Amino acid sequence: MEVKDFWDQYDLADKEYKKWEKRADKVLKRFRLETDGKVEVQPSFNILWANTSVLQPALFSQVPKPDITRRYKDDDKVGAQGSKVLERALEFVLDDGDFYEFGTQTVLDVLLPGMTVSKIRYVPTYSKTMQSVPVEAREQLGEDGNSQGFRYFNEDKEVPPEEVQFQEATPYIQVEVEDVEDEKVSIERWPWKNFRHQKAKRWKDVRWIDYISYLSRDQLKALVGGKANDVKMTVDVTGNENDRDASFKPTHCEAHEVWDKDEGCTYIAVKGVQDKWLKKTPDPLRLDNFWPTPKPLMAVDTNDSLQPIPLFTLYQHQANELDLITKRISILMKALKLAGLYAGQEKEV
Repeated sequence: MEVKDFWDQYDLADKEYKKWEKRADKVLKRFRLETDGKVEVQPSFNILWANTSVLQPALFSQVPKPDITRRYKDDDKVGAQGSKVLERALEFVLDDGDFYEFGTQTVLDVLLPGMTVSKIRYVPTYSKTMQSVPVEAREQLGEDGNSQGFRYFNEDKEVPPEEVQFQEATPYIQVEVEDVEDEKVSIERWPWKNFRHQKAKRWKDVRWIDYISYLSRDQLKALVGGKANDVKMTVDVTGNENDRDASFKPTHCEAHEVWDKDEGCTYIAVKGVQDKWLKKTPDPLRLDNFWPTPKPLMAVDTNDSLQPIPLFTLYQHQANELDLITKRISILMKALKLAGLYAGQEKEV
């Protein structure tokens, strides 16, 4: 996919997502009882908080226990052992990280903004070791046809003779290589505001997805190398861009990690550099469905759109009526005046 085509499609997808984000921001402010960043002090009945507090533990309360069983209970010892291996591997993945925090955060995303995105990440640990690499010995002949010794080459690159060693007359050199010492899979909840995908009505029609991150120059340099030196920093660490404030100093850039299913590769792009990809990588995980994420989980599904819908919007009118009734009760309580009678002969009481 050409970078220009991506940015054109991204603008269409971003326009649709912004509509949902405005609704989601209002829901979050209502959940926190905030108005323009200030805590709401007017009487209200926060039914959104109450419903969320009830639904959250009902949807997720503990780390799930994997249960891998075979479809057919025949006498297959290999299949039985394979099921046990998969089950224990999943148990390790769930125990290795803080899956409980992941679960509670994703459930809150579903109940409040209305959508959550999870990302699978492959995390290898490398160590440098010395490895023996065979080299090619090429005999050098003089003008008289006699041997003048040997020159040694590794992939057509000449190797100094002093670096060559021999094992049973076979020449080789020691090369420092990086080997995978350990590897694991981590599951992370991706911020819902930092995810985009191609505009479509069905998930299977989506051909690219985009993970947005805010990287410092050093982080970007570790990702794309020297190309990071030409990138202009435009935002802060949270992605805010404030051009009107003279004291604002941007320290990060908006980086896009694009997964293109048609071409089977990933790209790195930066907002502000619209004319080129900064990096292209062949399919890094080689998964069956290519994506490192399942279909985003939404609170309300419809057949004609992939735009999320906050769950609160379905009963916000009833919530408004509860707030109105609560305010009226508060006003009536303030208008009440305490009055009473007592017997005249019982003045001391």
